[in-house]
Amino acid sequence: LISSMVHEDIVGVAATLKNLVDFTHPRTPIVVHLSANRDDGTFDAMRALAFLPPRVYANPRRIPTKHATGSILLGHVSNALHGASLNLTFTHVLCSASNARFFVPGVERFVVRGGFSKVAETPWLEGNCDAGAKKSILVNKWYFDAVLGADARTVKGCRGGFSQHEGMFFPRYAFERFDAFARGTVDPETNATVFERILAQNTGAYSGQAAEEVLLQTFVANRLAAELDAARP
Repeated sequence: LISSMVHEDIVGVAATLKNLVDFTHPRTPIVVHLSANRDDGTFDAMRALAFLPPRVYANPRRIPTKHATGSILLGHVSNALHGASLNLTFTHVLCSASNARFFVPGVERFVVRGGFSKVAETPWLEGNCDAGAKKSILVNKWYFDAVLGADARTVKGCRGGFSQHEGMFFPRYAFERFDAFARGTVDPETNATVFERILAQNTGAYSGQAAEEVLLQTFVANRLAAELDAARP
């Protein structure tokens, strides 16, 4: 499944979707999230694009998106869950940015063979985020402690995980398990879940680390460590 996040006017949205349709397999489902920052007219125009095949689905849930706050990740998770709710057939989810473009076909083969995107281990990340806990709402120590839980890989604690969200891919179950974790994990200071904090926050990147580049990746690096380590590079 291709998860596409778009926020442009209809001309930009059409260009993004045309590229996805042209360079992906005819059986690959595409789920599109249009930012709630755009008006309803753009959403209606997107659904009416004449070149869209039946395998392109507009996600009815629209979230206001802002760079580095985690809202883009929330949209990708929502796309994956929407695809599952429609009983679409897919094993992996590839996250595609609105300004990403394919130049050759065959991405599905690469994703299935690789299984997981490469996640860089960043042992410095937890310390940095702990020091900046008041500067970044989500990328800080309480989140790392929650991810660690009872599944500590080493006595040193949480493996900080990082990768760019544009183009990252993981098995479908990684998104489903992360969704359950993020809905059930509460920030002890605010009594709000991870997803509630994402929707409420206005804080962007801290020390160059956007929430989209850390939250899911750190979850995968710890809770799905065996699968990640066994994946092809």
